[in-house]
Amino acid sequence: MNRTVTLATTDHGEITLPEPPWCAGHSHHDPNSRRVDLLHASPVTTLSGAGWQLGEALLFHAPYASLPPRGTVTLAFHTGPDGLTPAGLYDLAAAMEAGAGQLRALGDQLAEVVAEHDQDENERVRRSVDRAFPNVTRFLAEDRDQEGEDQ
Repeated sequence: MNRTVTLATTDHGEITLPEPPWCAGHSHHDPNSRRVDLLHASPVTTLSGAGWQLGEALLFHAPYASLPPRGTVTLAFHTGPDGLTPAGLYDLAAAMEAGAGQLRALGDQLAEVVAEHDQDENERVRRSVDRAFPNVTRFLAEDRDQEGEDQ
């Protein structure tokens, strides 16, 4: 993540944070938001199949949210008109099968985003530990080197 974005909050002032490449921007941002409400969101994917609009899905990440998970897919689901006939329900089922590939593609994209985020987070934590405890980090590295020589 090379891009950053600075967003105004009511409780922490201006916050600068890394912006993932899949983020669609922050035109929706309300400067009266709190930091915990900051959100990265992907473009919306309309799920459809067999002539039905099944719903919309998007990736989002709320870096300061107090509840996990860090990356997730939000799905707004619309099944069409109420009171479907038996034939209409079969048509809806066929449409859902056709639209399942779109959800799988979003699942693949989410898996990549979460893996990248976890890798970035692990590296950030490692650097923080190195700065805070340089002697411990050096000791652990020397210990690992010694184990390699013993084998």
